[in-house]
Amino acid sequence: MSGEPDSESRRSGRKRPGILLKLVVAFAVPTLLLFAGFAVVAQEAAKRELETELGKRLTAVASAAAKQLRNVAYLSELGPGDEEDIAYLRARRDLQSTAQATGVSRLYLFDRDYRSVADTSDDVPLGSVHFQAELDRAELSRMFDDGEAKASVLFEGKDGRFYKAA
Repeated sequence: MSGEPDSESRRSGRKRPGILLKLVVAFAVPTLLLFAGFAVVAQEAAKRELETELGKRLTAVASAAAKQLRNVAYLSELGPGDEEDIAYLRARRDLQSTAQATGVSRLYLFDRDYRSVADTSDDVPLGSVHFQAELDRAELSRMFDDGEAKASVLFEGKDGRFYKAA
């Protein structure tokens, strides 16, 4: 055995990859693919867990806001033109303070017909229909039946940001 290249390598004029390069490729490529797979799985698991935790926190805020409100039966009897009613103003103030204290962007109260009873947004008149809430009709129907707060699925808003409701 001499240290000269074999006849095939001499004919083609190029060197064959060494054993070190072959070993690196044989071990590095599968290892990198394995780590990339783990990263994807870990990211999806973290995303699911974060969404679940957000749902739990939002339902806790919704439950706390609901317990804070007084005269809910009376509020559901109000309609357009009753915006100066003391119970309505108190309900809005309570919702606004809860939203501010918890960092929630918006809190609103509506009846079984999805009509606004109180809202932290000035753009939603008393008695107007919450069309976004109607999209969660199935979850809300169960919530109205058993009285337990529920969270919606994560959804993308018109502004491209993701939201979750409870």
